[in-house]
Amino acid sequence: MSKITFTLFILTSFGIGLFGASRLWPRDSRAERIMWLFSHYCLPPYSEDLAEELRQNLDEWHPFGESQGWLDDVSGSILSVDATRCTISTFAPFALDHDEAAELRDLVNAFAPQRFPELQFDSKSQLGRAELATAWMTGAVQSAERWGIYSFAYPDLGERAGSSLSYARAPLPR
Repeated sequence: MSKITFTLFILTSFGIGLFGASRLWPRDSRAERIMWLFSHYCLPPYSEDLAEELRQNLDEWHPFGESQGWLDDVSGSILSVDATRCTISTFAPFALDHDEAAELRDLVNAFAPQRFPELQFDSKSQLGRAELATAWMTGAVQSAERWGIYSFAYPDLGERAGSSLSYARAPLPR
């Protein structure tokens, strides 16, 4: 077998292997990864066990002194969580593009009513043409009883592009 034939055989085999692997083990989209982070880290009550799991699986980040966040290299997002709220954000240059932001909005719209049937779609969450937003909330606006899931993205703003998926936890019973 000549060197050229052998090289072509190796390159073709490598290409077929990559194609096959991508079909057997597809990678999640960025929006799917953000929803996975949301389900895995935002929905459980915040505890020392959750904080330890965050430390083991994500990179810790302290941007402003006391403020704490967690970097997810896979989705290019920043997760911040405490006892009352959890937010997963992206910022330029790692902001979601328009298609990724639309996919995240659609995933939230499918997830929220299934996981939390008590939440209602908030039609006021549609912010404008440049943003992709949705909200599923309950409780009066500005009240202590208000909680739910909201997401907005502004992918078409260049260096100011970004997104946010947040969970405001339900208030504890009094």
